[in-house]
Amino acid sequence: MLYTHQLPEYGVLVAPDGKTETDLTPADAMVVRARLTRPLSRESVVDCLARPLQFPEPYGRNWDAFHESLRDLQWLSWQCLVLLVEDADLLLELEALQVVIFLKLLSNSAAFWKWSGKSFTTILAGGDKLDHLVYRVLADWHVKDVP
Repeated sequence: MLYTHQLPEYGVLVAPDGKTETDLTPADAMVVRARLTRPLSRESVVDCLARPLQFPEPYGRNWDAFHESLRDLQWLSWQCLVLLVEDADLLLELEALQVVIFLKLLSNSAAFWKWSGKSFTTILAGGDKLDHLVYRVLADWHVKDVP
């Protein structure tokens, strides 16, 4: 069961490979593909996403700079952007706090763009374990008394 489909308004979804674009991406969306690779660290996650999102150099290789850049994106022309992260199950290898920070930054960026009249969604191509983690982090952060 995919839990994150119960929380689409928080901007981060998990989808199994093969269903990501066809089932979850609006037809008018700009799709940016990123692939996580080993060895995995906070810096490598930022780098893996910064390149396809065309972050201008120097963009910094930390969460603060990553978050700032996600809330800028002026160098791209878009109204609806989907960040598709392949091999996202690798996130489970990161320290738990780093994963929580990462997910909250993505969700916060989605909210920022929603308030700005744009749609920013991150789709993490992964399995049930990642889906459950994303659901728990976002539900606990946004909602009380989640089942």
